[in-house]
Amino acid sequence: MAVTGPRYDTPPTLDLGFKADLDYLVQVVNSNATAIAEKLLFNAVVEAGVTAPKVSIPPLVKMIESIIEPVLQKFEGGWSDHPSDSGGATMRGIILPTFTNNFDYLLISTAIPAVKTAAESLNRKYPGWKTDPSKSRQALYVVAGDAKVASIWIKKFFADKNCRYPIAVMTEDPFLGYFFMECCWGSGPGAYNNSGFDAIFREYGWNGSVSQFVPFIASLGNKTPELATKIVQRRLQFILDISAPTKSNSIFRKGWLNRLINDPTNSNIALMVKINELFNLNSKGQFQLSPAELEHLKIKAEIYKTFSISVP
Repeated sequence: MAVTGPRYDTPPTLDLGFKADLDYLVQVVNSNATAIAEKLLFNAVVEAGVTAPKVSIPPLVKMIESIIEPVLQKFEGGWSDHPSDSGGATMRGIILPTFTNNFDYLLISTAIPAVKTAAESLNRKYPGWKTDPSKSRQALYVVAGDAKVASIWIKKFFADKNCRYPIAVMTEDPFLGYFFMECCWGSGPGAYNNSGFDAIFREYGWNGSVSQFVPFIASLGNKTPELATKIVQRRLQFILDISAPTKSNSIFRKGWLNRLINDPTNSNIALMVKINELFNLNSKGQFQLSPAELEHLKIKAEIYKTFSISVP
C-alpha cells in the first residue's frame, strides 16, 4: 500500500564526509559511555549535598541502563520532526536544542581524554555546526542514533540541577527519582510546578527549599507510596488537560497515556513494578549491592507494595 500524506520520520540527507567523522565520534563515546555516566551522576549527587547516599552510583547506573533506558527509548522511537511537537527535530527522544546545547558539556567537560579529544576535533573541523540547521540535524541523527551514546543525554536529566537532581533522589528512592526524571524529560523543569507536584510536597512537610528536597524525600518513610500515588494521579490529570481534544497536543494523548499508565509492560507504573522487583529486591541477583544497600532497598520494596492508584 502506498504511503500518503506527509512523512515526519524521513531522516536528514547525510554528507558522507561529515558522517564519517560523526561515526568516529560515536565509536569513541560508545566505548566510554558508562565512565561518562558515572562521573556525571556522581558529580550531581555531590552537588545535591548528598554525603552518605543510601544507594551508590554504579548499581544505579546499571539499573538505569538495563531497566529504564530501554523502555524510554522504546517509547521515543527513532527520528521524528513532527510539526505538532514543540521540540522539533528529535532522535530517540532527544530534541535538537538539548543535543547541541549539551554537546560540549557532556563530551568535553567530562575530561575523559579520548572523548574530549574526539569532540574537540569535530568542533574544530566543523566550526558552527551546532547552529547550522543541516549539519546539526545530521549530527543529532547519527550521534543519538546510537542507543548507548544517546543514553548520555538521557542521564543529563538524571543529573540536572533544574530537575532537582533526580539521581540524588534515586540514592534514597529509586522509583521517585526515576519518575521525577521522566516528568522532567517530558515537560522540562517546569514539571514540578506545572504538574502541581510542589503543592503536594508542601502538604507532606517540604519547606520549599531545593537544597532540602532530598532530605525531605528521605523523611517520608511509610508515607512514600501515598505521596507517590498523589503525584502519579496529578501527572495523569496534567496530561489529560494538555492533550484535550481541542488542543494541538491531542495527537499525542494516546501515546502519553500509554507511557504513563496504560501500557501493561512498559508504562511508568509498570516500570515501578520492575524497579521494585528487579532492583529494590534484586530478585534476579543482577546488581552488586552491599548488605546496607540491600537492606535499605528491601524496606523500600515492602513500602511500595501498598501503592495503589485509581484512574478517572
